[in-house]
Amino acid sequence: MIRDLDTEIPFITMNPDNIQKYNINPVNSNYIFLFDIDDTLYKASEEMHNLEMEKWYSAYKHFKLEVPCALDFNTLLDSKPLYSEAFYYHFNKTPYEVEKVKGFLDYSKFVKRNEDLKLCLKNIKHRKWCFTNGMKCRAEPILKCLDLLDTFEGVICMDNKCPSNLVLGKPYKQVYYFVEELLKIQDKSKVYFFDDSIVNINIGKKMGWNSFLIEKKDNIINVLNDVMDKIADEMER
Repeated sequence: MIRDLDTEIPFITMNPDNIQKYNINPVNSNYIFLFDIDDTLYKASEEMHNLEMEKWYSAYKHFKLEVPCALDFNTLLDSKPLYSEAFYYHFNKTPYEVEKVKGFLDYSKFVKRNEDLKLCLKNIKHRKWCFTNGMKCRAEPILKCLDLLDTFEGVICMDNKCPSNLVLGKPYKQVYYFVEELLKIQDKSKVYFFDDSIVNINIGKKMGWNSFLIEKKDNIINVLNDVMDKIADEMER
């Protein structure tokens, strides 16, 4: 499904309250493609990665002034599946509070339009959503740099407020169930999920989704072409 350029796509946070709030056209038993963004729709350069880690470290030093006994930086990051979760657990700071201190890169320096990928995605005449652990304030500018905002029906992203009872994102199984409920998915065998994290992919497989690990060496266009050939064979039977 391709949206008009003038139509603003929804960015829906992984908050259970949003299942009732948003009236999404049900997927039912149709095919749907779910895409992670970072290192899936594009490959982050080493420079981009290093600069982002410097920003995380800057935020860590800032919040450590309030909690001098906090774990060392690397141990803290490794303590939880998500960096934002680690900061919330150890410093009691929401993802939004962390981002305000951490700041953002100028993504346009690192993320470039990929016309071949855009054409490939537009040729996929099935439902397409992004499913990312980034917040809207990160996902939206990156998708704009890629010129892919009009290619997706919507973006499922991290909640920036982080209520105490909320699971932040992948790889927690609750957010996969959230996606199924939000989009009203009835046939899991028609879900195609693409992510660069083996942990996230393994959960997708446990959910019964067709899950594809996108590694550094992989060209997602080739992966998508293979998937579309497989689906075409299925539909001919």
